[in-house]
Amino acid sequence: MLLLGVTHVGRSALSVPSLKQVISASGRATGKQHVVANNTRLAFSSPRSLSTTTAPTTSADNVVELYQYQICPFCNKTKAFLDYAGLPYKSVEVNPLTKKELGWSKDYRKVPLAKVLNSANDTELVLKGSDEIVDGLLEQDWVVKSLESKWSKGKDHSSMMTIEQFAQDESARKWIEYTNNELSVLLYPNLCPSISASYQAFAYVNSVDAFTAWQKFSIKSVGSIAMYLAASRVKKKHNIVNEREALEKVLQKPVKELENGSQHQASNHQFLSGGSEPHLGDLAVFGALRGIQGTDVQASILKAQPVLAAW
Repeated sequence: MLLLGVTHVGRSALSVPSLKQVISASGRATGKQHVVANNTRLAFSSPRSLSTTTAPTTSADNVVELYQYQICPFCNKTKAFLDYAGLPYKSVEVNPLTKKELGWSKDYRKVPLAKVLNSANDTELVLKGSDEIVDGLLEQDWVVKSLESKWSKGKDHSSMMTIEQFAQDESARKWIEYTNNELSVLLYPNLCPSISASYQAFAYVNSVDAFTAWQKFSIKSVGSIAMYLAASRVKKKHNIVNEREALEKVLQKPVKELENGSQHQASNHQFLSGGSEPHLGDLAVFGALRGIQGTDVQASILKAQPVLAAW
């Protein structure tokens, strides 16, 4: 399984825990857990927009409703940030055939789509797309405080990661663009190179309690054909002849970056940020790859690239 570790700037020889361990620790510390809500709606949902002039709130007052497809790389990129930041959120699995769960959104019918629901002020903020969701959350004081609390543990102020380093650093933006324009483009063609492989990729719907048996069957049957055709169009648009070779070539970029970093650090956990704490670029790449977790594609990648397995 792909792992990430944390702790910040400075190439030390400290042993760094995996991101999965950090996420688990954040959940225990805050008492907040990620809950797959399927079609659940919160009682304090309101059509009003969230205003930055409202009274200060904390993580306890807020929850993110994330509308997603489980295998969507951009949805997983968003969830990687939510998990790392320790933010409370509920995943709402969207039926890709009917998109019934998005009925409340008249002008935007894509995923990821998020609502930030504030119980203290009875307000709601709608954010569209992975980058807007993350950037919009980073503008909220309660999110910044959650991250700063994570970064301040065991460190003096001068060595702390900052929001600017985390989100706006040139390296962070470079790897976000890489994820959006190079890596994610290749994931669906690799997940769905054939109709049978596409059918297997949709097996995740079996675990979605909100879907009926008929919906699960139709999503796997019709959805797998639609996804295979969509993946074929992506291959044609980007002139992809061999999707696995193309993915392996694109993955050489983070692999080389991680290998170069590990030469300067005794610990096996090194990040694209160049330090011992991941930035938003790390989370973007990690999140997109987490979308293929448990598949033959992931197993092949990790076998071929041990540095990614350690990361």
